[in-house]
Amino acid sequence: GAADLPVHQTLSFLLTDDNHWHLTGPDGQDHVIPVTSRVRTNSTDCLLDITLAGQGIAILPLYLAAPLIAAGQLRAVLPGYDVHTRFGRQLYACYTPSRVRVPKVRVLLDALIERFEPVPPWAG
Repeated sequence: GAADLPVHQTLSFLLTDDNHWHLTGPDGQDHVIPVTSRVRTNSTDCLLDITLAGQGIAILPLYLAAPLIAAGQLRAVLPGYDVHTRFGRQLYACYTPSRVRVPKVRVLLDALIERFEPVPPWAG
């Protein structure tokens, strides 16, 4: 279970992890797990490569991990748990208020909403 994570090698994304992983279990119980990461990086590509090399357990974005899990290259650990990071689960589009009236910006925003709501394509 989640309480066993501290005895495993973990790999962390530098910008989101604070030496604790925040998880919600299938029963709705919140867990704050202290981890001492073997590697901390600010590159998701690097984190993915190190994980694929079998160097530890990592929290990876689902859009990167899902195809590799389906292909048998990665294995989901604690699949019934939700992960909470500083980035959250949102997708943000940043623009100035005046740009929202520009047709290209509006088309992009509408396309993002259509594509990612209610469930992003990688979430199945």
